[in-house]
Amino acid sequence: MKAAILGSGPVGLIAAHAVLTHGHEPVIISDGPKSEINPHEFLQRPVPGLLKDDNVADAMMTYVCRGDRDGYAKKVYGNAGQKVSWDELREGRYPIWWLQETYQQLYDWYEHMIIKVKITPETVTDICYAYPLVISTIPAPSLCQHPDEHRFWERETFLVRAPSIDKPGAGNGQWPRADQNFMLYDGSDDCPWFRFTRIRDVDIWEYTLDRLPMQHEVEDSVPGAQLYPGKKVVGNNCDCHPHVQRVGRWARWEHGVLGHHTYETVVGLLASGGALKEAS
Repeated sequence: MKAAILGSGPVGLIAAHAVLTHGHEPVIISDGPKSEINPHEFLQRPVPGLLKDDNVADAMMTYVCRGDRDGYAKKVYGNAGQKVSWDELREGRYPIWWLQETYQQLYDWYEHMIIKVKITPETVTDICYAYPLVISTIPAPSLCQHPDEHRFWERETFLVRAPSIDKPGAGNGQWPRADQNFMLYDGSDDCPWFRFTRIRDVDIWEYTLDRLPMQHEVEDSVPGAQLYPGKKVVGNNCDCHPHVQRVGRWARWEHGVLGHHTYETVVGLLASGGALKEAS
């Protein structure tokens, strides 16, 4: 069976890899260049079948949760009942795999399969007629046929980044050393940021817009700090192209979807047969 994969970013190539390694033929369709991957992004599980032994991690990450899950969800999304990535966290020290290196290996393998086609709601209709399985990994608004009627909710955030500097108590459990990978999810109401990450010698604080300190306060308290805008996807009411299987956070436009879900999600679609559309 041929399966069309929309998008050639990390999620798209992981999806294509899952299709190929399970006996089917991926057709990767993309209208953009190779994605630029932040060197601080990582996967919590490896992609099976790559050259690296699946059991050999690139690094280790220490996870800590403060407060509670509902407090974190309310802090980030304004609703204590929202699904969050905290749902999957286990406190402690666990292996991670760098996304940048993973993506480069996948791109080296699958670049020759990428077909350059401008993806629009109209071309997706044609693609759905041509392939029994269509998996989209591109942002959901790109498939919307009724942008005036459908909404895509998001929450504006900001990142504060600065070079890691050892702080008092570093290395004795009160604070990580500057060379340790560390992620703290904070659900307490008295802390302005919701997540702190120390990774590859960079410290990153994440804030929602309503809790972001004034820029001069950040610059005065964090040496070398720089502010970057970001966003958290929340949800959408778009029901366009119901036969397309949407994989990944941006394709689903849904929070709580993590990068390492991609491979297992696609394998599940192939195994269940539920992904195959009826004749249009």
